[in-house]
Formats: sequence, structure tokens, C-alpha cells
Amino acid sequence: MSESYFGSQPSPEEIGERVEGYASWLEIDLDRLGFNLEQIRKRVGVEVLPCVKSDAYGHGVVPVAAYLGREGVGRVLVAKLWEAVQIRGAGLDIGVVNMDPLFRRDQYDWVVGHDVVQTVYTRDHGRGVSDAARKQEKEVGVFVKVDTGLGRVGVRHEMAADLIEHVDGLAGVSVAGMFSTFTEEREFDGVQLERMLALDSELRRRGVEVETKSMASSNAIFHFSESFLDAVRPGLMLYGLYPEPEDRGAGVELRPVLSFKARLEHVKWIEG
Repeated sequence: MSESYFGSQPSPEEIGERVEGYASWLEIDLDRLGFNLEQIRKRVGVEVLPCVKSDAYGHGVVPVAAYLGREGVGRVLVAKLWEAVQIRGAGLDIGVVNMDPLFRRDQYDWVVGHDVVQTVYTRDHGRGVSDAARKQEKEVGVFVKVDTGLGRVGVRHEMAADLIEHVDGLAGVSVAGMFSTFTEEREFDGVQLERMLALDSELRRRGVEVETKSMASSNAIFHFSESFLDAVRPGLMLYGLYPEPEDRGAGVELRPVLSFKARLEHVKWIEG
């Protein structure tokens, strides 16, 4: 599907003609995106689950998802349902994990019907996915967001095993993954990782196997290799930005994907 998407896009010459009338524009170099992806793959050795939230950090969620799919990425993370809608609307079949909560039955129906993996962290979320799956006679996977200490959305780690066991037992639903977000405070990040590993151990004791565990985003990819687990979720670094200034000396070359360009409009001399 990615190839057909790119095959329908304007040629570089046509794009050049279209921007001739503009004083400024952005250029997105997808080859640099691919270069950064390869640097991440070399560093981590596990699945790379790119974050394409906020319209792929302003780079364009559809072309970025299409390119990542062409480069062998199996699935991407979105933060808003409209991003998943755009990806599917463009005809892309790359896997999509939606982190946006759903509020209506038709939203659950759409997600299940378009093979989007929904993130859940309450029993109501799980029930919504199950109802849609049973209606469409499908078996679907979900991801569970776990709060290991940051305090954002997610089921608290102390209650996560009960929720995951419950959701995994719902009709038409299995828990395919669970993930959490670090505070990016080095000592406490270690505590958070221990909580996630303890949760996984408890689930295994209960006979629940969660295939994908993920903790690390861009900062941890540079600073906390023990947290790579089954998948990492790069955001900023995928687009060529370093999480911290000192990371430039960490031996990982990143290339900015976006460049801002403008025409020189007028030059003149004035009296001083």
C-alpha cells in the first residue's frame, strides 16, 4: 500500500512548480527519516514502534506512516483518532496503535472495523472494544497503558494486573501489549521499570502472556538500555532531534528531517 501511495504523489518538478508562488515553505526529507530509523534499529535491537502523534510532529502523519511502512516498520503509534482515520483513509495498511480514548460506540466500531489497535486503561474501555468485536465477529488485540509513576493517563501499576486479566478475558479481546512512560528522572525511572517487570511477572503467574512490553522513548533510548524490553517508542529522535544537548556526543548520528526555507524578497542599501 505504501508504494501505491507514493506512486500517486506529485513529482518533485510538480512540487517545485507549486511552491514557486510562496515566500516560505517546509521541506521534509524522508530519506533522512529512513537514516534516523536505521540508527535507532542499530542501537536497540528490538522492535521500533515509531510515535507519529501530533501529525508526526508536524511532518505529516500520512507520508511519514507510508514511508515507515515501506521501510519495514510494522506499526506506529498515534495520539488522536483522526490520525488513524487519515492513515486508513490514505489506503495504508500499516499497523496502528491508537492512544486516544474513545467515547462513542461508533468510534469503537470504526477502530475495530479498520484493524486499529486501541489503547485501554479502564474496564469501560475494554468493554467498548469487546462489544464492537463481538458485533463484527472479530478477534482483536488491545494495548494497555500503565501508570508506573508519571501520573498521566493509565491504570495504576498496583491495579494493572487485575485490569489486564479482566480485559484479556473479554469476548473477542486479547491484551497484545502494555506500555508506560518514564518521568525521565534517572533514579525514579529505575523504579518505574521495576514496577513494569513486576507486573509482567504477576501476569505470567496468572497465566496471562503479554507479547509486547514497552517503556523506552527517545530519552531512554540514549540513557537507559535496560528498559528497551520488547519495543521502543522513538518520537523526537526519529525526526532528527536529540532529547538532550549532550546526546550529540553519544555516538548516534541523527539528521533533521524538516527544513524551513524562504526566498530572499528584497535587498537595498539605506543611509546610516
